[in-house]
Amino acid sequence: MVLQVYEMTNQAITGYKLYDEGVQVATLEQRSNQWIAGIFYNFKIKTMTTDNFQSAYHWIESTLQESKSA
Repeated sequence: MVLQVYEMTNQAITGYKLYDEGVQVATLEQRSNQWIAGIFYNFKIKTMTTDNFQSAYHWIESTLQESKSA
């Protein structure tokens, strides 16, 4: 998976687009000290919120793996 920065605030990265094989599959954004992960899954948008960037990233990875094995 490839992360691409698309948003910065006060020299800090606050938004990423995530690509899998060249296709955008998710976004990861920081709002009010929370990371919000969003992914297009089974024709729906699933989201989760956490204080931890790595937790949000791993949630996206596991959700993508789940969708590929289904």
